[in-house]
Amino acid sequence: MIRFIHLCDAASVDSLRKLSILGIFDRIYLTEVPKKFPKFTVVLDMDIRKYEKKQYIFEITVVGPKDDLPIKPVEIKFNLPDKESLSDRPHMNMILELRDVEFTSYGHHAVSVRVDGQVIGKKEFTVEKPPKKL
Repeated sequence: MIRFIHLCDAASVDSLRKLSILGIFDRIYLTEVPKKFPKFTVVLDMDIRKYEKKQYIFEITVVGPKDDLPIKPVEIKFNLPDKESLSDRPHMNMILELRDVEFTSYGHHAVSVRVDGQVIGKKEFTVEKPPKKL
């Protein structure tokens, strides 16, 4: 289960497992499309108590308004910690930096998160022209 997904400028986890998130947003502004967006970070927190296997395949996909994929899905294999170590913190953070994602259209997009092929969370965002200055 996903506790949260954010799109942001940057994120980090310190030695005490404290998550810091900088610049959360839900809109990407592009003066034209197609155009590459230089960088954004996907950060999520996932409850891992229900997972029984040791290893899982985690996948992040960015989907456009016509179900097009601006990037190839990012696939990561991850190992869960031992159940004994989960008692104080039964969730884990994941941080993924995406660079030079090319958006081909304006409109609603989404970041979809899957574990072993099953969608466990989605974060919607919009790609649009920058607002006119006042």
